[in-house]
Amino acid sequence: MTNKADPKKVSVANGFQMVAPSYVEPIALIEAVTLPSLGTRNPVCTGLARHPSGNGWLVGDDGRTVTGTTTDGGVIWYNEDFTQILANFKTIATFGLTNQHSIQGVCAIPGTNEFWCVGRRIPTTENSRVLKCDATTGAVLLNVPCQNTGNGIAVVPEHSVYYTLQTTGELTKWDLVGVYLPPIVDLNTQTTNDMLHYLGNGKMLLTYGANLSDGYIVVLDISGASPVIKKTVQIPGSNAIEGVAIHDGFIWLCNDGEYHSATPALNRVLKYSIGTLLD
Repeated sequence: MTNKADPKKVSVANGFQMVAPSYVEPIALIEAVTLPSLGTRNPVCTGLARHPSGNGWLVGDDGRTVTGTTTDGGVIWYNEDFTQILANFKTIATFGLTNQHSIQGVCAIPGTNEFWCVGRRIPTTENSRVLKCDATTGAVLLNVPCQNTGNGIAVVPEHSVYYTLQTTGELTKWDLVGVYLPPIVDLNTQTTNDMLHYLGNGKMLLTYGANLSDGYIVVLDISGASPVIKKTVQIPGSNAIEGVAIHDGFIWLCNDGEYHSATPALNRVLKYSIGTLLD
């Protein structure tokens, strides 16, 4: 921990602001929450976003067991501390996808009562989809194609676009009805790219990392003609990194350690101090 400094306001999407701590400390794990069982299996946490109502969280659920080959996942709406499931929007029953579609990235814009998610078809990856859904009922409002290895998703409302991230690091821009807007930008040559999270003011986060090793958060500047990597930070203990969100002055990460046989072998949400990530 360094010397105390004046509190800092950090802008996030749609005019919301969070107050960062009044001192700077290294990025460090503060809390780990194991997601409750769904009964027949544990949720395999992927994308992460605040519910657009401001009440709780949305978490993507891949839907596979550790040894399974078919999915039965969706997007789960949790309460504030991830101890209760408020709703479970199912891949097949709610979204009308198949048992070969894995829900990956999730994002939501405050006040819209909508969330977006990626349904990546596995193992062939053909017919992967982007969905926009009603955040109260899960009803599908838009169902359009996605790149075959699409993973992360982030909506940039002030530009009326969304971005998707392929596992191989290509960042693709689309308008809000799913029309591709070239070019595709190859940001990261890693084959382990995961999720996106838009902060506002042209800043976006990207997660990546090999399973069983500490993952990374990349800070992107998308305000110019082409996205630029501004910073890359390794996150200790994120050994199966997935979704990321900034909320209440902290970093929140999904970590599907059980699915990837990490230590500990638990599917958890990890809470970190923000450190200098956004400086």
